[in-house]
Amino acid sequence: MSGRDTAECLHNYLKTDDEAVVLRGMLVEGPESVFESGELTPDTLEDLMKVRRDSGLTDQCLCLAVQDAGEVRTSVTEAMAQTVFVRIYDRGRGYRNLRVARDELRRILDGFHDMLEVGTNRGILSLEYVGRSGHRWDRFYMVEYDALEYRGRVMFEEGYG
Repeated sequence: MSGRDTAECLHNYLKTDDEAVVLRGMLVEGPESVFESGELTPDTLEDLMKVRRDSGLTDQCLCLAVQDAGEVRTSVTEAMAQTVFVRIYDRGRGYRNLRVARDELRRILDGFHDMLEVGTNRGILSLEYVGRSGHRWDRFYMVEYDALEYRGRVMFEEGYG
């Protein structure tokens, strides 16, 4: 999967890669339920709730969103640590759907590494699971979620960092 940073790489991977097909099957609209942060709105969530209600897909989460949470230099000269949050959203199903999707997300991202977009002269050496928020409620979106934090170690070709 290509991307200009760890967040874009993960978004593309989760939305299109064969390894993530089971996870996408746990979302109401499959790959159309994989968002980058900023794309998700209350109206989008309401639309997803309507789709789930009309189709009876009560065992599926509404969606997930990938957020670029910044980067810091590491002690290695040409390396950066890029932080990404992947939030899995649901409503009205308690934690049961979130838990299953969370476990699948962790399974497919274990050991993830990738090249970033061709021409950027950098690549993801490793992706480390940092932790998760646990079951949370967002009052603005009126949804339950679990936010999983990952840190990508990105190596830049000398002179490009």
